[in-house]
Amino acid sequence: MKKIKNKIEKIIFLIAIFQILLLINLTPAESYTIHQTYSSATDSLVINEGSFGNKLKKLLGIGVNLLVGFLSIDEIGFVSAATLATSCCPSTCNDVVSTFTGCSEELIPTTCANTDECKLGCCFDPVEGLCSTNSPKGICGENGGEWSSDAICSSSKCKKGCCVIGSNAIFTTDQNCAELSSKQGVEKDFRQQIQIERNCLALTASNFEGACVLSGGNCKFESEKQCLYDGGNFHQDYLCSNPELDTKCEKQKTTNCASGKNKIYWFDSCGNRENIYDSDKEKSWNNGKVLTEGESCGGSDGVMSSTSCGNCKQALSTCSQTTGTETHISDGNFVCKDLGCKNAIANVGTQNRVNGEKWCLYDGSIGDGKAVVGSEHWLAYCHNGQVNVERCGDYRGSICQQQKIDDPNIPGGFTTAACVINNPTDCISVTQQYFGKDELTDKCNEKNQCMIRSVSVGSNFKFSMCVPKYPKGNDLTSGQDGNGCALASQSCSEVYEKVCGLTECHWECKANCDCESSTFAKQMNELCMSMGDCGSNVNILGKGTSNGKISGKKGKVLDSDGKETDKSGSSSASAPSVYSWTNYVNNAKSVAGQYVSPGDISDYVAVTFGVNDYSVENFSADMFGWISGATGVLAYSIPGALTTLGFASTAVSAAAPFCYGAMAIAAGMALGAFLGKMFNKSPGVIAALITAGGIAGAGIAVILITAGSTSSSVPVVGWIVGGVLIVIGLIIILWNLFSGNGDRETRYVEYTCQPWTAPNGGDDCEKCNNDPLKPCTAYRCSSLGKLCVLKNENEQNPVCFSLPKETNPPIISTEEVLTEGYNFKNANSEGTEIIKSDGSQQGCIHEFNNILFTLKTDEYAQCKYSFQKPSVPGYDQMVGEYPIEQNLFGKNHTFLFRIPGVDDANVYDLTQQPDENGSIVKYGKLNMYVKCEDAQNPPNYNVKEYMVNFCVNSGPDLTPVSFNEAITNPENNAILKFGATEKDLSFLINEPAECKYDINEGKNYDDMQFSMDCKTEISDAKLGGWPCTTKVENLIPGDNKFYFKCKDMSGNINEEDFVYTLHVSEKELKIDSVNLMYGTQKINFEGDLKSGVEPVSVNVEVKTSGGGYNGKSYCFWGVSPSGNRWMMSPIGDQVVTHNQIVSEIGGSHNIYIDCQDDAGNEVSISGGFTVSVDSLPPVIVRAYRDGATVKVFTDELARCYYNKNNCEFDLNDKAATPMTTSYSKIHTAPWSPGTIYYIRCRDSFGNVASCTGGISPS
Repeated sequence: MKKIKNKIEKIIFLIAIFQILLLINLTPAESYTIHQTYSSATDSLVINEGSFGNKLKKLLGIGVNLLVGFLSIDEIGFVSAATLATSCCPSTCNDVVSTFTGCSEELIPTTCANTDECKLGCCFDPVEGLCSTNSPKGICGENGGEWSSDAICSSSKCKKGCCVIGSNAIFTTDQNCAELSSKQGVEKDFRQQIQIERNCLALTASNFEGACVLSGGNCKFESEKQCLYDGGNFHQDYLCSNPELDTKCEKQKTTNCASGKNKIYWFDSCGNRENIYDSDKEKSWNNGKVLTEGESCGGSDGVMSSTSCGNCKQALSTCSQTTGTETHISDGNFVCKDLGCKNAIANVGTQNRVNGEKWCLYDGSIGDGKAVVGSEHWLAYCHNGQVNVERCGDYRGSICQQQKIDDPNIPGGFTTAACVINNPTDCISVTQQYFGKDELTDKCNEKNQCMIRSVSVGSNFKFSMCVPKYPKGNDLTSGQDGNGCALASQSCSEVYEKVCGLTECHWECKANCDCESSTFAKQMNELCMSMGDCGSNVNILGKGTSNGKISGKKGKVLDSDGKETDKSGSSSASAPSVYSWTNYVNNAKSVAGQYVSPGDISDYVAVTFGVNDYSVENFSADMFGWISGATGVLAYSIPGALTTLGFASTAVSAAAPFCYGAMAIAAGMALGAFLGKMFNKSPGVIAALITAGGIAGAGIAVILITAGSTSSSVPVVGWIVGGVLIVIGLIIILWNLFSGNGDRETRYVEYTCQPWTAPNGGDDCEKCNNDPLKPCTAYRCSSLGKLCVLKNENEQNPVCFSLPKETNPPIISTEEVLTEGYNFKNANSEGTEIIKSDGSQQGCIHEFNNILFTLKTDEYAQCKYSFQKPSVPGYDQMVGEYPIEQNLFGKNHTFLFRIPGVDDANVYDLTQQPDENGSIVKYGKLNMYVKCEDAQNPPNYNVKEYMVNFCVNSGPDLTPVSFNEAITNPENNAILKFGATEKDLSFLINEPAECKYDINEGKNYDDMQFSMDCKTEISDAKLGGWPCTTKVENLIPGDNKFYFKCKDMSGNINEEDFVYTLHVSEKELKIDSVNLMYGTQKINFEGDLKSGVEPVSVNVEVKTSGGGYNGKSYCFWGVSPSGNRWMMSPIGDQVVTHNQIVSEIGGSHNIYIDCQDDAGNEVSISGGFTVSVDSLPPVIVRAYRDGATVKVFTDELARCYYNKNNCEFDLNDKAATPMTTSYSKIHTAPWSPGTIYYIRCRDSFGNVASCTGGISPS
């Protein structure tokens, strides 16, 4: 047999030599030869392995190499073109000599590479869904296939995946999977993500373990899936030592730990794992079958530190080798070791942890929009008895989130934690989108990492922003505002009024006066801190700097309507000092029990008050009501005065003089009002001028009446009285007009939020190196001092060096009286009073009126109040009501209630006296007792109550509901989404009342068609007033008007309608187009973008139209149907055109677009696109001489370069001569006989081909 093989080898060798000679002499004549290495040319050659097969393969390889090398020798001459020519047989697409007669079709007198029929590409079978690579075009078409020039079949329909049909798995295409599944009558289960055939076949194999019997009596204990890979016979739940299998393996030879397991096991003589160790060998061996953990010693609970059992307690212990002197099992030096961590580090103190527990460590207090500069979040975990600590990203880019899981086997439960991405920009986006809108708080609370930060300084300077609970850090060494601190910069406009006495004048602040106080500085700084490392703050050591700028500037003179004129004010506002960093020293201390909780909500939700502008419009409404009342008093009192002076009732019986007198009074008042307006006086001065005008008019009236009198004693007295009144009126008018009294102007207090800066020097730098569990970082180091620098930053132990619990109860104090016309008086540490600002009616508050005010505490606290003095000192035992914030902890506490009647049991020290009309008015005192406790454990509370005192007076309530103070949701003139036919409405009104509405204006209250559901109890009050709700129906596209009136508890009814309008969108919101652009390419969904590199930055452009704002909307994008959505640019603005850069790699991708506008119109669209990455270089497919040029063809657009010396040249070198000036498939160079051209080509995607071995003349 061996001789026969040797003989065959010799014959094959001779045949190979003969074929070489034959091919040389049959080679068609060419002007140039191309030699370009293509290593995969023989990849399809399959030869059976074995000694003979290997030798045959080796011989053929030698023959082919000889042929290629022989043809590569430039000196070898070629047969001229006059000898035998090459033709193409189209039926087989083989090149043959022109005399060949075995082709079924007529020969084509050229090579097959130059024919259209024999072009190689991808042939797709549309019936079976299969693809064939390198298929000739003609043959593909004849067989009903779909041919494309993509020779490697890289299109999506040719991509293979795993097709699961019942218990079978087939590696094929999606369409073929559908065809096969249909034939089997099952639903298609195609898994594109599985790209390797072996993994596909293993998909239907199980992970059950057992004995895998191999040839020669060998055996492995492994899974069925692995056994499939190994080519063995699988026996589930059998040990390899089972005698039924007849293997070489003997049972229970050794004990050891097993990789990936925490138990101690017996091992057989082949090294295979057997059952869990038990000193009772027979029980453990289980007759050669697998014994489950629950059936093993120790049962499902497991053991620790046992000498007879290796069933280690899951997660809490593990197999560990011992030295032999420690506790161990009887048959080896192994034990179930306790993996817990004793006295593990915690935020405060230490705590025992079980193995696998994870918990968070922080460098200071967290949440509430504050973060210590340089602080980072750390993830600690107990692993095999060792505490490890890892940092959650740089600059708080990730935060540590923790929660506790109840486990009956672990006292105190099991803590787990993880680092999650910190997304502060989400909060800023909510602010930008909903700032000043009702949705702000709700939208902000939807974001787990966001909170509402409210600024409330005075009655006018109020706003809220959605800010990060966990602000991100900033690179302190960059010199840039990386956190966007400037977003918190604000300007407060104050109103000043000139007040003149008889001898001198001075300016008094009338509105936003607290902007000059430390309250303004404090609140603005805390907003600033919420942006990140901004404002006054401290570092991780509790040392800091005060940052930010507060400056006072001049404003403008106000006209009588409260609007700014062009004239500059007289003086700048007084600016308070920047809030000091020393107020935040305690923030550097970690707080026990404090951590980021998954899905938590803000511990304080701030709601913006309605703004009460200090202006003539608001102020003058009350003033002119008072003036009209004064006119009535004058009409009554003047005759009385005349009677007192001796006028008989008959003296005024002449109608004409009296009518002229009334006209004179009215004219005087009108003149006073006109002059006040003309001289831009304040409402109070205008009222004084009106009164003075009325007094002067009254003097004229007296004279007119006197002139018409028939009494002989009246004229002298009347003339005197009239003259005196005229003089008094004129004096008051002239004094108010020319003294400057009542002049008003604005003044501005500007707050600039600046980036935080580190303390001077570097005394504390080395303190960053003291904690081995928290290695120093550049961020931590730079926060300790301006001279602190980190050395060896990228090494394991970087070094920072320098260049050359409280027990006080909450302190309660006054904040602000929000009800117009009232203020605090005599405030001290024990209490305060609330009185009328103008001092009328002894400063008392009218019974049954509402009062709204805030108290503040020096720390976050919860408060209660009662009108009865608590009988016990404890906070929990106090019987009382919560403020508007209910039981939430905060520093500002808002109290809104209705003053009880003077006859209420809690009103004391009753007195009574007549008013100016002779009516009896009762007066009394009312005390409100306030207690607050802080968030400490146990809590601290003020033992002595803080007392707020009120003076209460009786009398009728004559004022109806004020719709000017009403808060409506939706806002008046809101736009609703397309197709809306009904809408829930809610109003907050300033007093308890019943309200109605109609779709027709001008109806009496009792005749109105629809009623609102209004809450009228004191306990029903919300922040902003008492709620009334209803649902309006039968809405139509366009404007829908409704007319409201209310009737309060005293029976006062609005005379005029409150007109409320809702506008329903008249068009749907639509997505007109989605364009995907890359470079000069622009496609729609389902298109294909081509690139030569990955990833590809695709610009997604979305255009919208319709909706409530003519197409203006917000658009969001995502990559999965129900996954995250991110706002497209521009962030926070409603626009028509939306853009987003998406970074993708090659392959198929889906984009999901959701758009919505402020009206609630929504539209969604999704689609896919393909990124085709061309990573293959261009290939030279043909070359020949064309006159005086060498012409070269590539298979794709490319730029080719040649070098006449060698292949070792770069395309950017001077030695590289370009063959074209632009990308093309045809490339030329001057023909030069005897020259060898070394050519390299680069396609439009930057793929560069290896050098062509050489193109040379024949």
